[in-house]
Order: sequence, then C-alpha cells, then structure tokens
Amino acid sequence: AVKFSKPSPAVAAAAGHAKGANNAERVQQTPLQAFHFDAGTTENGDYFVGAALLRGRDASSAMLAESGSISAQFGEQLEVQVSTLRFGFASDDGLNSVMVEGPSAHVSAGTHNKDGSEGYNASIGATLGAVEGTGNLRGSSATLGYTKGFAAEYSVGKRDSDGDGAVEYCGRVGAGFLTVGLCVEDPDGWTR
Repeated sequence: AVKFSKPSPAVAAAAGHAKGANNAERVQQTPLQAFHFDAGTTENGDYFVGAALLRGRDASSAMLAESGSISAQFGEQLEVQVSTLRFGFASDDGLNSVMVEGPSAHVSAGTHNKDGSEGYNASIGATLGAVEGTGNLRGSSATLGYTKGFAAEYSVGKRDSDGDGAVEYCGRVGAGFLTVGLCVEDPDGWTR
C-alpha cells in the first residue's frame, strides 16, 4: 500500500523547513519507509511530488536511503531527478554526511542550494555513481565529491546552519568528476 507521510516534526524543525526546500531535505525529514509517496508545497510555496521504493532516514542509526526514486519540484526551485540508489549517513541536523549514489540523472535551477543556503544554483548530471562527504564545524563546512559520469553544477548563497545569528557564505562548484563546496561563517559568529 502507498503510504502518505509527513516529516518528523523534530527533524523538520532541526532542518529549518516544515517540508524541505528540495528533495534532499525531504529525504532527511522522512522516517525510513518502503513504498513512499509524497506531494505538497514547501515552506516557500514550491510544489513537489515524489515517489520511491524506499526513502528516508532511520533516526536510530543515522542511515539515509533512497531507492527507485523519482521527484519533481516547481517554484523558486525547479528540480527533476531520478535515482536507482542513494545510501549514506547524516547527522540529525543533516550538516555532516557521507553519501554514495548509484546510476542517476537530474536537472535543477533555483534558489534552494544543496548546502542548505539560499541564493542561486544550476545543476545537470547523469552519473553511473558518485560519493560525497560534508563536514561541518560551528557553521563552516567543506564538501568533497567524486562522480563517475557527466555532472556540472554551481551554487552561491547564504545560510545560518548553526542558528547563532552569524551569516555563513557558501559556494559550490562541480565539473566533470569533481565537486567541491565551502561555507564559511562570518567571523562575528566564531565567538558566539
């Protein structure tokens, strides 16, 4: 049976969105379940729809999984993706993560960036596989990823992932096989 679900209130609050600003945030907010389907609007008013054979996060183990998934979003963030498998681990707030991805394809452009910042982004890719890791320390973070296939992306934006009131400036770029990202907190936040 198809199960309609809402994000866990605790995880949604930690992520800062009632209904994630993009597909990755919604996966983080959804308790792990088989035969997942969801549709609705994000906090920013974007429309989304998605389905997967397996999708979500197991809070007890921090495991994220998405298998046989397809999703689309329209509004401030335009996004269409299909994936055979994504698997990894993420902290409760989603700021520290390691992900492995099987064959997938996507295209996106808009204002809700993959690093959680708000700004501008564009991305396109068709991959046989990828691996990516992000480490975060008091709001500043670094991301490094490797892709087997074609991928190109960029994003710039601002966020406050640690909630201390200090802005974090973010940039992310990917070309060919390599993706790098960096968010640096304004020095005012270093002493908070």
